[in-house]
Amino acid sequence: MKVFVESWRSAEKDHCWLAESSSKDYVDDPVCYGCGSPMEVISEIINSNGRRGLITGFCPYCGYTKRIRNLPEDWYTEHFSKDWLKNRTNESVTEDRYLYELLTPFLRGKGRVLDIGCGIGSKLIPFKRAGFDVYGVEPSEKRSSTAAEILGNNIETATGERYLANCPYSFDLIYLFNVIQFTKNPFNLLSMAVEKLDDSGIICIRAGLFSSHLDEKFGFCQFSHFGVLRSFLSVHSLNKLFSDLNLTVLYYTKKPFVVVLRKGWPVMDEKPISILKGAKKITRTDVERYVKKTLKLNRPRILRKQGKQKLNFHRREIMVKIEESFDNKCLPVSFIYDTTTVPILLK
Repeated sequence: MKVFVESWRSAEKDHCWLAESSSKDYVDDPVCYGCGSPMEVISEIINSNGRRGLITGFCPYCGYTKRIRNLPEDWYTEHFSKDWLKNRTNESVTEDRYLYELLTPFLRGKGRVLDIGCGIGSKLIPFKRAGFDVYGVEPSEKRSSTAAEILGNNIETATGERYLANCPYSFDLIYLFNVIQFTKNPFNLLSMAVEKLDDSGIICIRAGLFSSHLDEKFGFCQFSHFGVLRSFLSVHSLNKLFSDLNLTVLYYTKKPFVVVLRKGWPVMDEKPISILKGAKKITRTDVERYVKKTLKLNRPRILRKQGKQKLNFHRREIMVKIEESFDNKCLPVSFIYDTTTVPILLK
């Protein structure tokens, strides 16, 4: 299915922006990190010369979704360092006790805590005040310096992968709060983090799974353009990873996806939880339903004004003209621009 994007307007204070990029800078990566299978294309961004930019793939075997064509890792390292959340100004540091109150019941004593993607340090403050040794890593130079002013010298500016590869410490607790969906290979990052856990240590993950987008108003158009969101795991792929890493699930919520795990066997009074209970494997039909709903293809044709649609998501207004296929199949979706560059949504 072809979607011709005619205009894209964002609110003045939108912290995301639609940037131009060159097709020649993109790299292809079509294999699933979870099971090694070839991935199916579900969306692509194309310009008037037929040059492709961001391409998103879906694994039909484990449900893992990722960008199978994107700007290279070095480009993102620079982006997260210099430009990450550059439109978010006057952000104050206030104590955030959510993770402290959730995780301290699973800890035995006060040890080392690592926040991967610590931002401005809000979630580490209650741990520090309670006497824990706190550490943080944040790729944004501006945000990590803000955190260091409050929390001290144990805050570093780096990617999570680089920090873990060089860190000499092990930790009693490591958490990644809304981080792994911004990484190229979350399976690798999580494996590296578990290696730095002490025996019986705790790791906590909050993440955006692809399944969470199926029910939300984020919209397939925005989802397909959002290059900084690079990976969307599935419960099925995570369950296999947890087993491979010898992790026991102690706490789990489906929406938002939050899971707390202990390295090795649980302690005497802890009961393991299965995250596969009631989990539904994402299928191509689910993706097609998401596309049709958020591109408003379920509306009668007479209401679509000859294929034109106005899509409104998060203070962004996108005008598109949709050309449906004769066989009524919507995947893959090609978002086409009358430009020589290819757009990509950044944050």
